[in-house]
Amino acid sequence: PFWAELNANRPGHSTLELWRQKSRLTRILKSIRTELAAQGVELPADWDKVEGATVCNIRIDRLGVFQELRQYANEIQNPSQPDLLENRFEQNSFLHVLRHRERQSYYLPVDFPEPFNVQPETGAELIPVASSVRVMEELGRMNRELKVETSFKIKGMKDFVEATEANIAQFESSFNSADRFWVKFGFLVLQRLARQSVEHRLPVIFQ
Repeated sequence: PFWAELNANRPGHSTLELWRQKSRLTRILKSIRTELAAQGVELPADWDKVEGATVCNIRIDRLGVFQELRQYANEIQNPSQPDLLENRFEQNSFLHVLRHRERQSYYLPVDFPEPFNVQPETGAELIPVASSVRVMEELGRMNRELKVETSFKIKGMKDFVEATEANIAQFESSFNSADRFWVKFGFLVLQRLARQSVEHRLPVIFQ
């Protein structure tokens, strides 16, 4: 849920700190609605009122889990040797995948064409916002080249994952890390998050 970050911070935080966090999230939500309205998209009125437990929580103790996935998206979108590719991709085929970063960003369970940034206050860092619906479409296109289901030993991603440095070392030694391991691993993580976002109509929140 959108307010999960605020609820998670309640223990140990003062009333003033929680008020500041709520004000910040309220400004983010208002900016999101404004940006979407400019693209002719409207969030459901009660979208941010959804409450309940997190439906998917994936923690990977590795910096840049999706970095190689983004590099791969760039590679097949702008190939140096395009004739070697079985399938061609138009420019901007992976806008929403490429907009992603692994902290302070959102994927929303609504369909809109252009990812955008919001700024909670003047001078604050910009926060990327993209569409979970478009991410699913882009990953589907990407998989025409990647063929994760037939080329990767890990066949799926669970809803709740806590991968430590030791787990990661085991991953890399157990699987062929030379065969685009982190591209495919990142693909499965992002696919799971986006799929759950669309299915449950909840945002993906990177903290």
